[in-house]
Amino acid sequence: MSKSRSARPVHPVHPVHPVHPVHPVDPAGSARPAGAAAPVRSRKARTAVLTAVAAAVLTAGAVALPGGSSDASVRATSDSSVSGASGGSSGGSAAGGDGESFAGALSGSARKAGCTEAGRVFYKFGKPSTKWVATNVRSDWAEPGLKINFTTSQTGTVSAEISASAAAEAGVIFAKASVEVGVSVGKQWARTAQWSYEADVPKKVGGKKVKKARLAMFHEAKKFTVTKYRFATGQGGGCATRKVYKAVITAPVKKNSNTWRLQYQYK
Repeated sequence: MSKSRSARPVHPVHPVHPVHPVHPVDPAGSARPAGAAAPVRSRKARTAVLTAVAAAVLTAGAVALPGGSSDASVRATSDSSVSGASGGSSGGSAAGGDGESFAGALSGSARKAGCTEAGRVFYKFGKPSTKWVATNVRSDWAEPGLKINFTTSQTGTVSAEISASAAAEAGVIFAKASVEVGVSVGKQWARTAQWSYEADVPKKVGGKKVKKARLAMFHEAKKFTVTKYRFATGQGGGCATRKVYKAVITAPVKKNSNTWRLQYQYK
């Protein structure tokens, strides 16, 4: 009996190696497996996004900010607010991942600045009128029908009348008022001289019976109002004015502007 041949073993067929999938490339340049979550953008990438946001602000007027809430938006209110966002790293600090608007940052700076004029005062003067104020130079009383002959060597004086609220600042007010009314005024006028005048005393003046009269020297004065204001920080950080006081003043002119009149007492 012949020996049976042993069957040759059949070599197994090697399986074909699977083709490895190509990993997609992340926009930032690093490879990541398919389906994996995108990594956090680098600072450079965030800057690029902010630059794009600033460009959109210029063209569209409003755009949602990355990193903020879904309805967060920023509107270009001025050229300065837009340029601040398009300046690379400075734009990132102005409107980075916190969603703060450029307008909000700008108004915040204004609020911090406040009113630079706060505390400064200024005065407003009303239109002046001319008054003739009686001085201390005057004759004795005389009855109707008599002639007054008056001669004296004396110092004539007139003092200003000023509201109590403004009395402490009289010097400052008179200096400013002299410019406003166009003539120098002061707290007091005085002149020493020899005076000589005469006048007849009438029996009636304006339909009224005269009891007696006297000669008196009058000096020119200016009557006006002055209102003092002070700057203060108002609502929203801007400047506002506050009225400190309003006063009425009658101030004698510094020049020798005088006239003589009769003063009357009536029956």
